[in-house]
Amino acid sequence: MVLFLFGNIELGSKSWVPTSTYIPPKEKQVLEEDKQRNRQKAECHIPDCAKPRSSLIHSTPLELQPPIRMEQLVEGVDKPASFLQWQKEMRELNLQEELAQVERRRLEGRISYEKAALARTGIMVRNQKTALLKKEETAKLMQRYVNKQLQEEKEMRDLEQEMVDGHKNSKAAKVKLQEFTQRIVKEVSEQ
Repeated sequence: MVLFLFGNIELGSKSWVPTSTYIPPKEKQVLEEDKQRNRQKAECHIPDCAKPRSSLIHSTPLELQPPIRMEQLVEGVDKPASFLQWQKEMRELNLQEELAQVERRRLEGRISYEKAALARTGIMVRNQKTALLKKEETAKLMQRYVNKQLQEEKEMRDLEQEMVDGHKNSKAAKVKLQEFTQRIVKEVSEQ
């Protein structure tokens, strides 16, 4: 039995604790358990490329691998020429895809340019219509103003004419009044 020496600060004395009753601190135990869990998780998530090659070779049994037929070997499936042909076809396919993407981008650019041109044309047409409407409105306002001015001038001339006519009439009335009074005076004096 091993004994540990612990100091009792309050009592100022030392006491011995037997190992059978010693309990290690809880934090250390929790840390150890976390480490073990993390190792187990990491082992489950190791990708195939990180595993050793020998384990991969032995992990796939020969029965599960597709059988290689003699006809394929005779026909030359594994010949380098077929690989080169495949590689050439893939390059051509990639080139065609790149050309298609370039053409698509060119057409998208053209469409964008055409849309912008149509938008500019639309704005220009709208501006022209607005300007034409403003010109027509201004012309109508000017015509109304001219008509009003002509009407006012006519009214002024008519008023002046009435005044002139009234002045002439008043003179004629004065003359008639004088003649009438003279006639009355003459008739009175004759009587």
